[in-house]
Amino acid sequence: MRLSILISMYNSENYIEHCLKSVLNQDIPFTDYEILVADDGSTDGSYAIVKNYADRYSNIKLIKGTNEGVYTKRNLLMRMASGKYLYHLDADDYIAPNCLSFLLKITEQHDLDILGFGSLITYDHGYLEPNLILDSERPIETITGKEMLLRESGIRYETWWYFIKASFFNDAGIWFEVNNRVTSDANFTIELFIKASKAYFLELTLHYYFQSENSLMRNHCDKSLNNRLKGNLNTVTCFNELAKKLDPRNSLDNNVKEVLSRKMTILTYQALFDLSRSNLKLERKFEILDILKHESLYPISQLKGSEFSKLFHVILLRIINEPFVFSNLLRIRFFRGFHLIYRKLPFVSS
Repeated sequence: MRLSILISMYNSENYIEHCLKSVLNQDIPFTDYEILVADDGSTDGSYAIVKNYADRYSNIKLIKGTNEGVYTKRNLLMRMASGKYLYHLDADDYIAPNCLSFLLKITEQHDLDILGFGSLITYDHGYLEPNLILDSERPIETITGKEMLLRESGIRYETWWYFIKASFFNDAGIWFEVNNRVTSDANFTIELFIKASKAYFLELTLHYYFQSENSLMRNHCDKSLNNRLKGNLNTVTCFNELAKKLDPRNSLDNNVKEVLSRKMTILTYQALFDLSRSNLKLERKFEILDILKHESLYPISQLKGSEFSKLFHVILLRIINEPFVFSNLLRIRFFRGFHLIYRKLPFVSS
């Protein structure tokens, strides 16, 4: 088995069929790859839709389960996978047609630990980039995962933009943190890349990240905000621990440490903005501030990048970095109405 496509699904009846069609509309035999779908206790018609496909296609396997969370299901799928390479795909996303042969040829020819490729956010469930040319004979210079972290400054945290070599994954011993329901992707991705010996990134859009109005609106409810806040704090702590393990005598490691430091600063900025809007008890908000101070992340030193030079960010950072002022704003959830502004903030993907 050359490839295992791993899909965790929860209440995705409006999207899962398109997702499945995209992974079936490929140019390799069904015997070369499996599609494992773990249902996370869906209460809509998702299970029935996938069951219908699993009955018709021999390479689709459906695993029924209770609601345990996406990362529990992803860990389960990785344990069940039999492919030489692993690929995580969200149930509401999709991939370009006839791209798997191209991707597998590159990964296998160069024995890559990780192969990354472009992803595009779309609000049109079905959009495809025109004039896609897949040339597997292109010259490829493999690099380490650490070097990729340095070269690809806008590297995303999610797992749906890269293939993982299964033997490398097993040797690395990295799993998703099931108690972190928001940013476990970040910890998983960064730790994998730090350990990867052979990696490559293709400047081709092969994955499509679908965003619906409902998913955008859910980002601003109190539960989602508090979950994101908890996840970002977890990721900041994880990145800090990873940075401590890097060799200060190695120039590459020092550069990676700088990348992690920049990402921690951005995540801290988002966490503090969310903290000011959160409905958490005031005592808990002050506890979080103390945690960030203990990690030497608050006050924030500097936000690098042209997007943070805008007046809004300059003013917001100045407010956040004034402990007396910010502490009082936490009491009244001063920023809770800034939903429209928040949508424009370049946080996690930076």
